[in-house]
Amino acid sequence: SGALFGLSLLVRGALCVVYFLRCSLRLHERMLAATLRQTMGWFDTTPVGRVLNRFGNDVMFMDIMLPMLFQMWSLSLGRVVIIIIFAGVTAPPALVLSLLLLLMAKSVYKVYGLLAVDVQRLQMMSLSPLIAAQSGFLGALDTIRCFDRVDVFVNRFANHQGAFIKCFYWGLTLDRTIQCIFTSIAITLFYGGVAAMLLVLGRSDNHPFTEMVTPGTAGVILAYCSLLAFQAPMVIFMTARVETMMAACQRIAEYKDLPTEAQGTVAVEPEASWPTRGKLVLSNVQMRYQDHLPLVLKGVTIEV
Repeated sequence: SGALFGLSLLVRGALCVVYFLRCSLRLHERMLAATLRQTMGWFDTTPVGRVLNRFGNDVMFMDIMLPMLFQMWSLSLGRVVIIIIFAGVTAPPALVLSLLLLLMAKSVYKVYGLLAVDVQRLQMMSLSPLIAAQSGFLGALDTIRCFDRVDVFVNRFANHQGAFIKCFYWGLTLDRTIQCIFTSIAITLFYGGVAAMLLVLGRSDNHPFTEMVTPGTAGVILAYCSLLAFQAPMVIFMTARVETMMAACQRIAEYKDLPTEAQGTVAVEPEASWPTRGKLVLSNVQMRYQDHLPLVLKGVTIEV
């Protein structure tokens, strides 16, 4: 039985990793193809740190974090379901409290899940300028030193770093607060209710569960329910983590679906002997950096 359980875990882990890696590979390829086909205006207006964040942290989340968290989430959820089923089969009245606990967990997750996703997005948004500041500082280090502006860039980097640390701190605080509140209130009420129900059923003989509720079964139920104090908050935390990791997939999908520049086509195919003369003519050329900006070249005519 131990070998079969270990084999099942190995197969489940391998399938999970292969599935997420294949998804990550496909999304990365399409995101790269869409990014390389963007216009120069898009590269001028999009921060470098944001692009690096998509190809760095978001892809890392899909490659490493998401498979690991999904395996831990599925394992914790399976344990919670087994504990509740076992308590309901051994002492059916405990099933009512188990369902109430699930409803309470669902209510808590409605609020906690939205907050966790928003905090994760803020954290990723604060990370993009930090990466951009670091790459820009290293790329222009000689110029910055030449004009004696090192302190300005260091202070700017420290401000970006402080904003990222603040978002990370509040995200971690939110996770720990929800776990403590849910464990101290919901799990305490559930465990106390199951113990009180077993005590009442054990002392009374006028009910259909007389033979099922014995000191031995009551001890087993309480032992399994005590595991719920750790597993239930962990399931809520893991569910929120998986949802926040899926936000990375959403950001990659946004880059994958960006409108790309038109494919380079030639309206008229030149002759095989072209060019016969070295001559360049620009007639009444009008150009602008972006569609909503004014013209920078107005009717330029050049003949070289």
